[in-house]
Amino acid sequence: MNKEEFDTAYEKLTFKQKQVLKAFLAGEPDTTIKEILKVNDLSTIRKHIAKACNIFGIKNEKDEHERLRNDLVELFTKYKPKYVNPEIIAKYLGGTLPKMKLDNPEGVVPLDSPFYIERLPIESNCYEEIEQPGALIRIKAPKQMGKTSLLNRILHHAEQQGYRTVRFNLQKIDGDAFKSSDHFLRFLCIDMSERLQIPEQLDQYWKRGSQVSCSNYLQFLLEELNVPLVLGFDEIDRIFDYSAIYQDFFSLLRSWHEDAKDLEIWENLRLLVVHSTEDYGRLDINRSPFNVGFPVNLSKFTLEQMIDLAQYHQLNIKVDSPEINLLYNMIGGHPYLARLAFYHLARHNLSLDQLLEDAATPAGIYDDHLRRHLEALQQKPELSEAFKQVINADQPIQIEPMPAYKLHSMGLIKKQGYLAQARCDLYYKYFQQYL
Repeated sequence: MNKEEFDTAYEKLTFKQKQVLKAFLAGEPDTTIKEILKVNDLSTIRKHIAKACNIFGIKNEKDEHERLRNDLVELFTKYKPKYVNPEIIAKYLGGTLPKMKLDNPEGVVPLDSPFYIERLPIESNCYEEIEQPGALIRIKAPKQMGKTSLLNRILHHAEQQGYRTVRFNLQKIDGDAFKSSDHFLRFLCIDMSERLQIPEQLDQYWKRGSQVSCSNYLQFLLEELNVPLVLGFDEIDRIFDYSAIYQDFFSLLRSWHEDAKDLEIWENLRLLVVHSTEDYGRLDINRSPFNVGFPVNLSKFTLEQMIDLAQYHQLNIKVDSPEINLLYNMIGGHPYLARLAFYHLARHNLSLDQLLEDAATPAGIYDDHLRRHLEALQQKPELSEAFKQVINADQPIQIEPMPAYKLHSMGLIKKQGYLAQARCDLYYKYFQQYL
């Protein structure tokens, strides 16, 4: 069972089943749980646990009644460790946590990873929205905030509903595909045919201009499939680098979304658009996909989510720990920086005190991350100068719109209206020294 399946099963539990499980995992004996629920018979408690186990797919083998609880403890230790009392782990799992295989914190969080932190109700809302006819979901956040990990989970959910999916990562598409609008749209259509295993018939449909032809071809694919098709466009910001393409392509996305209101076949098209920030100034607002559909803004982790992530890494960090608060303030709840910290702490490479002391120095775990940003800024003097203004100011300040857009896209600043400030203390400390 992966984490998404676990979360889905957990949401199917009744209120009383959740009460019983939380009390059991907290170490309460059945007699105490009976009093909490105000029931007369201990068998009622056992039935609640058995039904909960059934929802999680935990089956009892003959003459192994205690195995239900063992498996339940192991499952919650993996996916909701904050609910599990160490004494329960000792009793049912032999005193120690099962060794957790650590994910590399770089890149996308795998679908079956226990280290994915849900930012509810974002996930559940997206799963519900993608099932709506003609859906368009826009996921926006700076780099390394978890956009692609969320995109993959929405696509996975769609596949579980029997939908077909095609995912495009615009950063990985060869530059030749961007020669012209016609060339780019042809590339998308051919790629969709190949991924959907539908014989390519482009010449038959490419007769009336690239935008109309592309729409006609996509309608052909929808008719061939006869089930919803989800197109996911990751790193779509890259399109803004190609002035000959972006206006046509974005207006096409908008028109496909709006066609679902009038044409039944287009209800089967669902769109996912992932971008780092806006650059709306050059787009006709009436042809833009960025002001329609279902918007999703991924923000930083809360302190509680940071602590959850620490516990998933089997780190004994308490809510009132001054060190976790210092780390939270240092990295500003940044998802990638949090994963990197707990990965190194879980490998026993260093202590939290040492991590904090070295964080903004070349000896720290964030050195590669910080140097990549430093090199990028040094190659763009206008960005470097704008960011210097931000980090040397005593309070949030206004900077030019284009540098602000790019710095926000990189994840280096956060914006409050027209004002900008560094995203976290780590960036202040490091870039004041080295920029």
